[in-house]
Amino acid sequence: MRFILVSALVGALLIAILAATFALQNPDLTAVNFFAWQFDFPLALILFLTLGLGVIIGLLVLLPSIVKREMKISQKNKRVMELENILAETESTLSKNNKRTQYLEENMQLPNNDSELNQ
Repeated sequence: MRFILVSALVGALLIAILAATFALQNPDLTAVNFFAWQFDFPLALILFLTLGLGVIIGLLVLLPSIVKREMKISQKNKRVMELENILAETESTLSKNNKRTQYLEENMQLPNNDSELNQ
């Protein structure tokens, strides 16, 4: 788990360095036409904003499946708790029955052979 976090951190740092390098090498203004408006922004900023917008749209597309999965996990956790409670009750009943059986075996005198049964 720690390896994954360290790898993600190193990857994020590498991407940040590459992005900063890209931004420094592309300071030229680029015209952006959006409907009737026209804006002049650095190329790097336009690409980063586009990337950010793509990430946001991707997350919004994934959101319903994430929520559905979390709801299923919650339902399964509730069912596990119910089954654990049933198991605990069953084990308790079994323990009581075992103690009762042991008590009865100790306090009842059962015939040991056939001759005692015939009498």
